[in-house]
Amino acid sequence: MPFETGQLLMLYTDGLVEQRDEPLDESIRTQLHPLDTTLPAQQIVDNLLSQREQSRNPAATDDDIAVITLRRIHPPQDPRA
Repeated sequence: MPFETGQLLMLYTDGLVEQRDEPLDESIRTQLHPLDTTLPAQQIVDNLLSQREQSRNPAATDDDIAVITLRRIHPPQDPRA
């Protein structure tokens, strides 16, 4: 599947979405469903971390978090050019 101009790739560890008192699928939907992928990548990460802090019980999660985002902003170059 090609990675097209404007698309966002986000990789994250379970610490971003996992909460011990709910199923992982539900946690992912809760944290990522309202995600606005039109924002700049840094703003997306900032919003996710802020939302996580506001909606989580700190005692229910103590896992570390890693988030990597990548957005293609230029069309691919023709390697023959």
